[in-house]
Amino acid sequence: MKKRYFIGIVFCWLFMACEKATPEHGVEILVGNWLRVSSTDARSDSMTIHIAKGDSAVITSVPPNSNFRLQELKWRNITAIAESGDFQFLDLSADGTLWKAFIEVESASQLKIINAKHPNAPGGKQIWTKF
Repeated sequence: MKKRYFIGIVFCWLFMACEKATPEHGVEILVGNWLRVSSTDARSDSMTIHIAKGDSAVITSVPPNSNFRLQELKWRNITAIAESGDFQFLDLSADGTLWKAFIEVESASQLKIINAKHPNAPGGKQIWTKF
């Protein structure tokens, strides 16, 4: 009986160890208006986006020297639990390419974005503040 009990406990520990981590934040934390305050491409700093449901972000204002346009989808397919960070998504770059990126929630009012393949490229790292 003790042997069966012990094997059961070991099995439970193994199962729990292999389980995916629960996301710390739900997508509702992303809903609202966000301002890009700094990045590795200063031309687009001060851009604003709006997230209505948590799965995509629409550009609501852009600086004059930015390559982005109003109403473009800047972020697409935002999903909780990423390989790195709290969310992963597709980020529209200034040249029109969609890149896999990660969102790290620094606080309820600050996000850090990191491009999965090119973190040091223009726009590869971004800081956004909720307003």
